[in-house]
Amino acid sequence: MFLFSFYSCQNKSSEIVYNNDSIIAPRKMVEILVDVHLAEAALNIKQLNNQDIKYYTYLYYSNIFKKHNIDIFLFKRSLEYYLSHPEYFEDIYNEVMGSLIQMQSFILNKHKGKHIDTLSPHHTIKNILKEL
Repeated sequence: MFLFSFYSCQNKSSEIVYNNDSIIAPRKMVEILVDVHLAEAALNIKQLNNQDIKYYTYLYYSNIFKKHNIDIFLFKRSLEYYLSHPEYFEDIYNEVMGSLIQMQSFILNKHKGKHIDTLSPHHTIKNILKEL
């Protein structure tokens, strides 16, 4: 499973030379990795609830790839490229974490003073995203 602020990737990432078929642009990679993190969180909850996650893994990743108009091969190639260039991946990953922190802060502020049962079946990623 993957473990992975919207400020633009303007530092080192802007120096990347790529064409549409080789790797995913840094800004789009941020958006995809945010979705990957959300999917992985949902899968972890399903696994904690003793649900078979094979189907959901396929479903979530298929939806991510469809949403971003990419395929698994482009995603893997891009991820491998950025992981082999830590100077670029650091900028991307910092933006991913910033986005996730913003989402978490929004939800916590919205539910301030209320108990949130993160393992509740009603507390799903889909329901959380509806609140954003």
